[in-house]
Amino acid sequence: MLKAACLAGDVGAVRLLLDSSSSSSDVVNEVLDDNGLSPLLAASIGGHLCLAGLLVSRGANVNQTSNDSCSALYTASALDHVEVASLLLDHGADLHQLDKNGLSALHVACQFGRLDAARLLVSRGADVKLKCNHGASALYTACGNGDASVVRLLLEKTGSDVNDACDDGSSPLCAASQDGWVAVVRLLLSHGADANQVGAMGRSALYVASDRGHVEVVRELLSRGADVDFKEDGNGNSPLHPASYRGHVEVVRLLLEEETTSVDSTNNSGATPLSMACIKGHVSIARLLVKRGADVNHLAPNDQSPLHFASGNGHAAVVRLLLGYGADINQTEQSGGSALCFACKKGFFSVVRLLLERGADVNHLALNDQSPLHFASGNGHVDVTRRARRPSPRRDTVAIEVSLPY
Repeated sequence: MLKAACLAGDVGAVRLLLDSSSSSSDVVNEVLDDNGLSPLLAASIGGHLCLAGLLVSRGANVNQTSNDSCSALYTASALDHVEVASLLLDHGADLHQLDKNGLSALHVACQFGRLDAARLLVSRGADVKLKCNHGASALYTACGNGDASVVRLLLEKTGSDVNDACDDGSSPLCAASQDGWVAVVRLLLSHGADANQVGAMGRSALYVASDRGHVEVVRELLSRGADVDFKEDGNGNSPLHPASYRGHVEVVRLLLEEETTSVDSTNNSGATPLSMACIKGHVSIARLLVKRGADVNHLAPNDQSPLHFASGNGHAAVVRLLLGYGADINQTEQSGGSALCFACKKGFFSVVRLLLERGADVNHLALNDQSPLHFASGNGHVDVTRRARRPSPRRDTVAIEVSLPY
C-alpha cells in the first residue's frame, strides 16, 4: 500500500500511513520491494515534490539507495525532476554518490540530455572530473548522448577537459563522431578538441565516423585537419577501408576529394580500399576508386587481386568494371587459382559467363592441377560446368569505361 501511494504521489495516503505507524521513522525508510525501492526513491521517480518534502521532514534518509546503488538524487536527475533534486540537495543529498557502474547524478543527467538537472548539479558543485568505472567523464557521457546544449554547458561553465579520454582511449570527439552528432562534433572542435586524437583500438574520430557512414561528421572533421590516411591499430585500416567495405558512397567521395588521400593504402592483410569494395560488391565505390587511380591489379600478400575478390564473391557488375579498367583476367593467386577458378568453385554463373566472354583461360590449371571445369563440376555446379564446356568468342578487354560519362 505504501509503495503504491508513493509512486502515485498521494500525500494524504502516505501521511495517514506514517501517522498510523508506531514508528514512522522506520516506515519512512522501509524497503518496499525486491529492488530496494524506498518511499523517497518512489517519490523521486514520479517527481512528486510535496511527497518528497513530507518524507524528508519525517526523517527519510536522502542518501538511501536501491539495490543498484541508485539514490533519490540520482533518480530525480535522470528523469529531470529538478525541483525534487533541489529539495534533496537542500537536505544533504550526496552530489557524488555513485551507482554500481560508478555513475554520478551528473553522469546520468548528461546521459539522458537533462539540461536543467545538469545545470542544477553544476551550480551546486558537482565534480565534472569524476569518472565512472570505465573512465568516462560527464562530458564524454554527454557527447555520446548527442545533446549539444548539455555539452555546451559543461564546456563553457565548468571548464571540462575537451580531450579527456575514457580508459580505452576513446575521446569525447570519438564518442560524438561514431554516433553522428555533428553539432556536438562542431562544438568540441571549436573548443579545441584534437581532431586526430587516437581513441579505442587506435581509431581516430574520422575513422569511426567513416566506418559508420556519418557524412556531415566526416566533412566537419576533414575541414578541421583530420588525417585522412591515419591507420587504426587493430587491422591497419585507413578511414577509406571501412567506408569502402560498408558501402558508404558519399563518405568515400569526400575522402577521395582530399589530395593527400592514399587510394591504394594497404591494411595489415595487404588489402586496399578497392579490394574491400570488391569483396562486398559496391560497384559505385569501386568506380570512384578506380577513377581516382586505384590499382586494379594490386596483389594482396596471398596474390589475390581485386578481380579475385569480386569474382569469388559473385559480383558481376564489379568484375565488368575491373575488366573495363584493365584488370588482368588470368592473374593467379598463390595457389594458382585465377578469377575464373574462383567463380567456378562458388558457382557464380553470371561471373563465369562474363569472364569467359572476355577471354578468361578455361584450360588454366591451378597448382593442384585443377581447371575451372574441375572446380565447377567438383562442387556440383551443373549450369556453370555446362557453360565452361562451351567455347566463347574472345572479346577485347580494353578500358572501355574510361570514356563513358559517369
